Amino acid sequence: MNNYWLIGGGAALGILIVASIVVAVLQNEAEFAPGSPEAAVQAYLRALDEDDIRAAYDAFSPELREGCSVEDIFGDDSDWWRMDEKRITFEGARTLDETTFVTVRISELSGGGLFGPSEYSFEENFALKRFDGDWKFSQYPWPFPRCARVAPAPVPPRYID
Repeated sequence: MNNYWLIGGGAALGILIVASIVVAVLQNEAEFAPGSPEAAVQAYLRALDEDDIRAAYDAFSPELREGCSVEDIFGDDSDWWRMDEKRITFEGARTLDETTFVTVRISELSGGGLFGPSEYSFEENFALKRFDGDWKFSQYPWPFPRCARVAPAPVPPRYID
């Protein structure tokens, strides 16, 4: 009788593991309407993830590009801004006058510790305006809050949840 409980429990556990793997594999990235501010933020973050510096820089408004060259922003050798081990989720969007603010939550795993890896997260707002029919960043977007020529890029915040 005890063997039946063990076999049944093992089978149920196996089914749960397979189901969770299937859900994780089939879970797709959210797609936003082409030409929307949300899609512009997603394309920018995807460009950063793929190390497509030109595409990321092209998401900046003409004023931001004029004030800061691609070398000023991406030219240093540090890679703290890379998307490795970051999970980004859409939190919402709101419009004020001609500016749309897209809010995302950025979560990142940090190194081990006594109890294993930890995760911290924070929210970022991206300000976008229309320029020649396309949504462009009207303020330097995360993870580049200002031109490197003006001040060195800050180290991203470290929060403990």
